[in-house]
Amino acid sequence: MRTVAVVVSCLALAGEAAQEDTPWKTLANLLAGQAASEAFSVPGARMTSRTNRWNPLTMMARKPIVGGNWKCNPAKPSDLEGLVANINACDTTDCDVYVCPSPLHVDYCCGKFTNAAMVTPQNCNFKGCGAFTGEMAVEQMKDMGITNVLIGHSERRGEFGIFPMDTNDTLAVKLKYILDAGMTCAYCIGEPLPIREEGLDAVLAEMDKQLAQIYSLLDPATAKSLRSGTAKALVSLLLRASQCAR
Repeated sequence: MRTVAVVVSCLALAGEAAQEDTPWKTLANLLAGQAASEAFSVPGARMTSRTNRWNPLTMMARKPIVGGNWKCNPAKPSDLEGLVANINACDTTDCDVYVCPSPLHVDYCCGKFTNAAMVTPQNCNFKGCGAFTGEMAVEQMKDMGITNVLIGHSERRGEFGIFPMDTNDTLAVKLKYILDAGMTCAYCIGEPLPIREEGLDAVLAEMDKQLAQIYSLLDPATAKSLRSGTAKALVSLLLRASQCAR
């Protein structure tokens, strides 16, 4: 089965976890698998629909996925041992976990996790092995026992003053390449600050734009839910949660 975890970047803006009477409490309840009628009892977090047909909980029937991106950290390889130990201390019984080490540290981390946490490189190319300086290929990853890769992070899309190294066009090609190779993918989407400040409709329009070229690569039910009220409800919840954490 082709698996794509769509990662919404507004989660990264959240700081402290659930507190009483905030959307974070609701999100924590959803991630914990709480019944929809109970999870949405938090004041300020109830959605507009009176049914559960599009409730985000229906998307959470599968195992939750928890990922950590180490970006360009740590500076010293000697610090990796402690980071790996932190992940190994986690109970991953009820969730799938992936960790994204920096490219120089991927090899060190392979085989170090004892709780099925997945080593997940932060990028790949779409050409395979060859004369592609500075790139990584899924063929190399698979030979190392790696099964999951992250693409589309906002920093590679051009946020934070970094030159855009990926576009919606290149990412669609990359995703097909990854899936055709039999790997899974953490596919990042998200809105820049100016679009966020325009409101929820603008955010959803931007996310739909970022997803438009990959809908055909997704499971039909997943693609349908991303285009429906399900996505709007969940993104609205995440946006409110991140605002509460500021």
